[in-house]
Amino acid sequence: MEGTTAGQAGGYVAIDDGGHFSRHSDSAAVVAAFEYLDEAVCVLDRGGSSHRLVAGAGGMVLSRAHGTVEFAWLQQEWLRAMRRFPEEHRIRRFHAGTSAALLADIFETLQLQPLATGLVEGEHVTDDFGHRYRVVRHGRGSVTGKLQLWLVETGRAAEP
Repeated sequence: MEGTTAGQAGGYVAIDDGGHFSRHSDSAAVVAAFEYLDEAVCVLDRGGSSHRLVAGAGGMVLSRAHGTVEFAWLQQEWLRAMRRFPEEHRIRRFHAGTSAALLADIFETLQLQPLATGLVEGEHVTDDFGHRYRVVRHGRGSVTGKLQLWLVETGRAAEP
């Protein structure tokens, strides 16, 4: 699971009207990913501030922050997305107990998800953020119908 650094976890996470989570490098990428204003239910920055897509002079733009996302709602949406779209969420971490931990988990796992390929069942891996995982075989995916390999967190790597 190499190929990324912890410092690259900035940007935005958007939750669309279908419940999908997606990570975007900057506000222009968020705007480009959506076709209409209400398609993005919520857009979060790394600090947990909530944004919306709004109409601007030249089309859609990302609003200024208008408050902090509500922890219970975000946690519920994240858990729901992992259940509904298991193919998109094969990295499984311990449940976060704080808003800061939940935000970190969402940003980091969305960043790492494309790297969770080419792994072998039973293998132990550590991501660039210090989380350790065991690669396990999981039941058939809801879309593909194929067995999948998931990364299930087993702990944190020892601090140097």
